[in-house]
Amino acid sequence: MDNVTINPGNYKAEYIKNLNTCFKGWGQEKEYDWAFGRVVGDKPADIMLIHHEDKEVIAGSAVTYRKLEKPNGDTVDIAIMTGSWTLPKARGQGCFTKIIHLSKAIAAQKKVPYLAAFVTESNASYRRLRDAGSTLVPTYLLFSPGEPYPGVDAAEVVRIEGDLEEVMADVFNRYSQSQTGTLSFRYTPDEFRSQFLNRPKAPELLKIGPDYALVEETHNALKVLLLAHDKGGSFETIIKALTNWALENRGKKLLYFTTQNDLSKACQEMGFENVPGFFTILPTSDAADAQELMQIMIHSGDKM
Repeated sequence: MDNVTINPGNYKAEYIKNLNTCFKGWGQEKEYDWAFGRVVGDKPADIMLIHHEDKEVIAGSAVTYRKLEKPNGDTVDIAIMTGSWTLPKARGQGCFTKIIHLSKAIAAQKKVPYLAAFVTESNASYRRLRDAGSTLVPTYLLFSPGEPYPGVDAAEVVRIEGDLEEVMADVFNRYSQSQTGTLSFRYTPDEFRSQFLNRPKAPELLKIGPDYALVEETHNALKVLLLAHDKGGSFETIIKALTNWALENRGKKLLYFTTQNDLSKACQEMGFENVPGFFTILPTSDAADAQELMQIMIHSGDKM
């Protein structure tokens, strides 16, 4: 029979080692502290370990906590399964299913009504979460074409140099205005900077006319963390300009994540390739109704 330890002491180095065993290049202490050490809202993360009776650790996961703001301005707590891993020798033994149930119980104990996770449709974790009864919010992971759009000048995109703190207040205000009346993650100004700016890998801030894009370079793409643009602006114009800039200046495709079907459709009409996925939601009590979260608006930078 497997045993469980919640919030073990002095296990950070081993946890990082196991994450890198399961996900090559996951990161080191800086990534761990950003993912699990920060508090966004009012609840610190919980770490769990699963081990055999001989105390050998075989799997682990974290639950991080966030706040959502509803269209009417009310807030609701949500727990998110983050950094789950099972060592290769223990796969196929039901560890992830156990992690789901443990995570749900931990969230319920803290009176957090929902447990969520981000998964791609092709991932086995998706099937376990689906079978556990999750409500499934479609997500769209969109990769741009590998060729630039004709007639679109990448020079329209300007990289802002120097201390980005000076312009982040404007970016935050634009973000806040664009989220008004939506269901989305809620941040204070300090939490917003820690989530979008003070990341393990420093992002770049690009300006396209009056609009902003926070981007982060990955091994195979330039990932859009956030678009902060006027609602009256052209999404298509911004995306095409960013795509051409990414190809010309980084030699990589643009990567855009969204939960909004209309934006996904617009990207696919521009030739983007979609990797389908889900934001899965499990109620932790009978009183919680996951259907109220179906219209959630999520940016790539919202994810851990």
